[in-house]
Amino acid sequence: MNTHLHSLLLTATICIPLSGQGEIRYEDFGGAQERALGMQLGRLSVPIRHEEPAGDQIELAFIRVPCLGKPTGAPILYLSGGPGDSGTAARNFYPELWKQLLQTGDLILLDQRGTGMSKPSIDYRYPGKVSADWMASRESMLDSLIHLSESSVNHFNTEGIDFAAFNCMESVGDIDALRQSLGLEKIRILAFSYGTHLSLQYLREHSQHVERSVLCGVEGPDHTRKLPSTAEDILAEYSALAAADPQFADEQSLLEAIEDVLGKAEEQALRLPLQGAAGGRSEALFGKTAIQVSIAFNLGNRQRALDYPRIFFAASDGEYGPLAGFLSRLHGMTAAVRGALWVGDTASSASDSRYVRILAEAEAGLLEGASNFPFPEIHQAWPVEDLGEDYRSPVHSEAQSLFLSGTLDANTPPEQSREVMSGFPNARLIVVEQGGHQDYLQQRAVISVIHAYLAGEEIDADRIELPPLRFSPKGS
Repeated sequence: MNTHLHSLLLTATICIPLSGQGEIRYEDFGGAQERALGMQLGRLSVPIRHEEPAGDQIELAFIRVPCLGKPTGAPILYLSGGPGDSGTAARNFYPELWKQLLQTGDLILLDQRGTGMSKPSIDYRYPGKVSADWMASRESMLDSLIHLSESSVNHFNTEGIDFAAFNCMESVGDIDALRQSLGLEKIRILAFSYGTHLSLQYLREHSQHVERSVLCGVEGPDHTRKLPSTAEDILAEYSALAAADPQFADEQSLLEAIEDVLGKAEEQALRLPLQGAAGGRSEALFGKTAIQVSIAFNLGNRQRALDYPRIFFAASDGEYGPLAGFLSRLHGMTAAVRGALWVGDTASSASDSRYVRILAEAEAGLLEGASNFPFPEIHQAWPVEDLGEDYRSPVHSEAQSLFLSGTLDANTPPEQSREVMSGFPNARLIVVEQGGHQDYLQQRAVISVIHAYLAGEEIDADRIELPPLRFSPKGS
């Protein structure tokens, strides 16, 4: 949170009602500066399974930040993505967004069950040593991830953690328990990515308690598994944009460069230096699947995708330094297992019809369906109940809702918003031109629209234009 926002918050008054049905325990949070702002860390115990209210309990953590004056509506609950991202940690990421939203109401940043400061955490760090060459082939990648998952499951079982209960529907119960405990009849929701998936299920069950919602990068009930054609289309769009950039005028197309590099890695895994390794001397093998997954994994992040021409034109010419740095990022994430991600996405799964479409599209694509790797194979390692077809059915809600979707969002494209909106008669879609998955909460033009909508203003626009894209300089 920036200094200017701190100074604004010093004059804030607490606007969140404290009376409610559950007992919230507040505790000191941060240093003197945070306490002077009125920022508090709250904890609320909820059933690990809401159908068994007398059973075992878990603890939710949230940060409440008081509004800057008289609120214009109900408190705003932020639901982060992932699944597994910390909502409380997001206080440090989007200072301009929070500054504007605190003009219109109180802000609640929730750590969804199993994440952040909520207890227990279902993050796990593998204590053993993972082979440096775990990304050498598709088979070695799957074997490694399944082994890490099985180690995680054994750990959770030993600790007596009912990790299978850390799914979206139990989180819906958590949100409503928090709402009631805060003494709130209604809330406003701001959600991002997986947070929209959770919000939609909350709207299905508790629409009457939502004053307004803003859903950024919409993941519908049956959108957890990605359509391979989305990533292929957006990669082709980046290729067309690169072809129009004068610095790449003498190059082959980006798609051709990627295809060339994938062909080399398929023929023989590439031995590349691991950037950031101690002493800078470690190396690892990277196969075709490793490159495909890294491309798909980073495609939703516009800033990283703008590096693709620089990386793959160089690699196609035999200069692998930029590619090594690109692949090292994913390689280094191995030992950290985000349980909320694996449990949540395994439970949400996909309908049979969506899987059929995914398999058909993957056969024809350059990335071969890497957007979903390591699903569905990883299912075998996580004994989690599928939430079922009713869970994945369309949502119908009368709530006032704003959907935001970027044309370069490889994770949650505009087509998904349009599909979900068929059940929302009071919804509006704004398309963010050349917006990626990570742009919604950082771009000023988007932030202004979010603030205006949550403040109750009428929104006439149906598109937001972002500044022109600029690819990373060739040879940098």
